[in-house]
Amino acid sequence: MEHLKSGMSTLRQKQRSGSATTNMRLTVARINVLGHYVTFLVRASAISLVSPKGNCLILNFPTEELREICAKRSVATAKLGTAAALELAQKLADMEACENAAEFCELYPSLVSDVSGNEKSLNLSSGHQVNFRSGHPSYPNPPAKVTDWNNTTRLRIVSIETSDG
Repeated sequence: MEHLKSGMSTLRQKQRSGSATTNMRLTVARINVLGHYVTFLVRASAISLVSPKGNCLILNFPTEELREICAKRSVATAKLGTAAALELAQKLADMEACENAAEFCELYPSLVSDVSGNEKSLNLSSGHQVNFRSGHPSYPNPPAKVTDWNNTTRLRIVSIETSDG
C-alpha cells in the first residue's frame, strides 16, 4: 500500500508541474474486506494533453448563467429542482462521454427530437428540455441548412426550458 501511495503522489506531482506528456486519471477504491480496509487502483487511463478530453463531446454555453446551471449541482437544484438537477447532470455526463452528437442521439432516441435542421432538444422526465446545436467555432460558408451530427464533436447548450404540456 505504501508503494501505491508513493506512486499516486508522484503522478499528482507530475500533473501539477506540467512536466508529464500525459495526464493520468486514477480512481482508487477503498473497501472493507472482512473487517480490514483494502485500497487498490481501480482504473488508470492516459489521455493526451493535446486533446484533454480524448474523443469526447465538448460542451459550451452562450451565457455564464447557463454554464453555472450545467456545471454546479447546487445552482441547478435552485433553478430547476432536485430531480431535474440530478437528471440534467446524468444526461450531460452521458453527452460528454459520447464521441459525437449522433452517438448521443442514438443513446436516447425517444428523448432527443429535432427542433430544426440545426437544433435538437433533449426532453427530461422532470418536465424540462435542453436545447442544443453544433458548438463548432467555424461554420461552413454559406452555413449548412442541416447539421451533420456525425461530425459534430462540440455542442452548444442553447437553453434549458420548461416543456410545453
